[in-house]
Amino acid sequence: MESAFPTFQSDAQSSMAASTAAVGSGAAAARVGMKQQIADMEMAAAETAAALRAAVERAAADKEELAGLIGAMENKLMAEIERLREENNNHFAALRAGIDATRKTLVVHKGEAAVHGEKLRGTAARLGTMDDRLTELILELDGTE
Repeated sequence: MESAFPTFQSDAQSSMAASTAAVGSGAAAARVGMKQQIADMEMAAAETAAALRAAVERAAADKEELAGLIGAMENKLMAEIERLREENNNHFAALRAGIDATRKTLVVHKGEAAVHGEKLRGTAARLGTMDDRLTELILELDGTE
């Protein structure tokens, strides 16, 4: 007896009904359709698993490639840092050598200045003595004592 209200079938029921109707009718036809559906589901699951394996392999390969690129970049940066360090060390060594040479020159100049100062004091004392003596001689010559 048919109902006055419409009935709705699920997609699985309508799919099964379609496969049963296409193959034939009866219990054997329903089993063949069900076997085919199971085989189709297994095939789809296998394809999905293969796609997932390929994605995982691709991700692993990308990860390895990325690790290699990062390692290469790190090596380049470390080499550049080492080059700059060596360049700066050489520059600072040259500066230290220049500073040391300047210090030695300054010490020599200070020593020379001290010697010249001592000579100047001695010369000034002799000049003072000579001036006094000269004044005495002039007075003697003039005869005014």
